[in-house]
Amino acid sequence: MRTSTIVLTVTWFLFAEQASGQSPELVEAAKKEGGKVIIYGSLETAVVEAVIQAFRKKTGLNAQYWRASAMSVMNRSMGEYRAGNPIYDVVLNNSDPLLIMHQEGMIGKYDSTVMQKYPKDQINPRLGPISRYGIVGVLYNKSLVKPEDAPKALEDLVQPKYKGMLVMADPTLHVTTIQWLSSLHKSDE
Repeated sequence: MRTSTIVLTVTWFLFAEQASGQSPELVEAAKKEGGKVIIYGSLETAVVEAVIQAFRKKTGLNAQYWRASAMSVMNRSMGEYRAGNPIYDVVLNNSDPLLIMHQEGMIGKYDSTVMQKYPKDQINPRLGPISRYGIVGVLYNKSLVKPEDAPKALEDLVQPKYKGMLVMADPTLHVTTIQWLSSLHKSDE
């Protein structure tokens, strides 16, 4: 990991608009190392591309983004880290994989001045500000299920009439699915 770019890239990750507040010396050091930031993440490419454009405009540095599922991002990052040859500068991922990476000693702490604007209950002491939430919903095919027969509550999904009709992402590969499944017991609260 290129240490001279890590502070700058973590700044980019959390708050792209603050990147221009970094010292000119730090930006120049990053440019001398190749002028490129390598990012692994599970965020949608279109979202990250918009941030990369703003980052590029403010710093003159480029970014290369590799996107995969949260588990694949974690596995690739950890494999490189354990081999002593991390190629990434920044990892954007869901909280559970990041907590595992934190236990491996892979997560650096960055105290952003913008972080002070977040409510205290929105700041994870190990990972920093919680900046996105996953919303999960149930969709149905109107050509297979009539609107009046559609499930109205999660409990409806276990009715025999829906047997063989449910599909979800593989929870061994998709963190949001496993988080949703593991939190179902809280739906009664």
